[in-house]
This record gives sequence, C-alpha cells and structure tokens, in this order.
Amino acid sequence: PLTKAEQDSHTKDRILVESTLLFAAKGYADVSMKDIAQSVGLKPASLYNHFDCKEALWNAVLEHVQGLYMMYFSRLEAAVASATSLEQVVNSMFIELRDVVDIFTYYGFSLVQTEQFRDAAAGKLYLDTFLAYSIGFIREQFDSCIERGWAKPFDTGTVATFFMHSVL
Repeated sequence: PLTKAEQDSHTKDRILVESTLLFAAKGYADVSMKDIAQSVGLKPASLYNHFDCKEALWNAVLEHVQGLYMMYFSRLEAAVASATSLEQVVNSMFIELRDVVDIFTYYGFSLVQTEQFRDAAAGKLYLDTFLAYSIGFIREQFDSCIERGWAKPFDTGTVATFFMHSVL
C-alpha cells in the first residue's frame, strides 16, 4: 500500500497531467477547477488540498511542461555525447524526439502557444524554452559536428530553426 505522501504525490501528478490536457484542449479561460476535478475523479474541494487556486495550478502546469521539455534535452545531450558522426547526432535527435513527441506537440507546445498571449509566463516559456533554448541547443550540436570535421560548414542556425519548427 502507498503511504499518504505517495498517494498525495500520485494525485498531484494526475492533476497536473489532466490539467495540462484540458488547458491545451480548451484554453485556460474555458477550464474550471470543477472540470479538472471531474477529469481526475476528485471532488472539486479536494483540488484545493493540492493547489490554492486555478492560477497556482496553472503555474504548476507551466513548470511541469517545462520540466518535461527539458527532460528531452537532457536525454538528447546524453545520447549525442557518444556520437561519432553527424548521422548519429541527427539520428539521436529523432530517436529521442520520437519518445517524447506527445510532449512537444499536444501536451506542451500547443498549451503555451495558445496561452502565450494571455499569460506572460506562458509567453516566456514559449519564447525562451520552446524556441530560443531548443534552437540554440540543436545549433550547438550541429556546430560541434562541423568543428569535429564530421560535416562541411553549413548555416546551423537555419537548420536548427527548421528542425525545431518541423517538430513543433
């Protein structure tokens, strides 16, 4: 049997996942705490044991999405660390991406893309993490391949931008 702390953690995780999906599908304004509670299978009052208000839950969802997105880059960094060719770097990018594509497309990206105009934190996450960080990270990987002599020089910024926009 799970301890109380483990049950609370499991419930909080379910709330974050369901909230993210609902916010992504309907938008922040059209999702109520009652909708979230129903989706998770809780009484609405029980949500307040985990989050003080809808805005606190929203902020936790943004942190959750950013954490999942950064997980991809941690996995990718580990995968490309042992690469010995440009081909292996690119293959690693797609292999890791395949495993987390739902996070990129529906689960996270559509959420912050939709809400970036309503909420400054979502806008910052969209610009800083989904665009600037990801493009910079991919560009660094390609620059490293050129420095190692695995590829002839090319416009790594354009290719990284194309790669991330094709994903998102």
